[in-house]
Amino acid sequence: MTNARIVEVFHDTDGFLRAAIQCPPESVPSPGAYVMAVHPQITREPLATPLFLSGYAQSLKGFVAAPPIPESWQPGDWLSLGSTLGRGFLSSQSVSRLALVSLGSHCARLLPLAADALASGGAVSIFTDAPLPRLSPSIEARPIIDLPEAFAWADHIVLDSSLGELQSLNIETRESIPAHSEVLLHSPLPCAGLADCGICAVPLKLNKWAYACTDGPVFSYGELNLL
Repeated sequence: MTNARIVEVFHDTDGFLRAAIQCPPESVPSPGAYVMAVHPQITREPLATPLFLSGYAQSLKGFVAAPPIPESWQPGDWLSLGSTLGRGFLSSQSVSRLALVSLGSHCARLLPLAADALASGGAVSIFTDAPLPRLSPSIEARPIIDLPEAFAWADHIVLDSSLGELQSLNIETRESIPAHSEVLLHSPLPCAGLADCGICAVPLKLNKWAYACTDGPVFSYGELNLL
């Protein structure tokens, strides 16, 4: 475990709480992967909290953690961080046209991909019906109803969603999503792969199963069983 310190806790314009965390570079999760955080002083939190990257905090040598953040966390508190876990996203630096799709309540976990793509000269559109955080003016924001337009425009599509939210899309839309698209699945991650508890089990095609905590939480869209 590595010591880390909460520098700031704040609400973005989407209304969700984030935390700026000071930590060594090796404790910063890559986009889509996660680290488990333990707050030693708060005993009423029996489980560690999985933290995902929402943004970089170069000035404080750390990162901004995406929601949800425990409301009990305060600036100045110390955390213990584990090592980076799970399978994250592929790099978006070589993508010319990136479509980010959030079917959930926020798009925070997708934003590091947008930053990387824009830094490499790529174009980024985000499709969501959720409230928006502060975005670069270079990012085009579109509602989910416009999602079919992304299939012809984008070189690569990345989604942040639960299985249920994917299944709620109409059949034509689901069948139009390219198989190589990446999906960051919303799933509980209580054991971080230590206990094989099965709570985060994900159904795959060919009657196979995977664990979001170790085999994911990022999966190829084409390997998921949405039936």
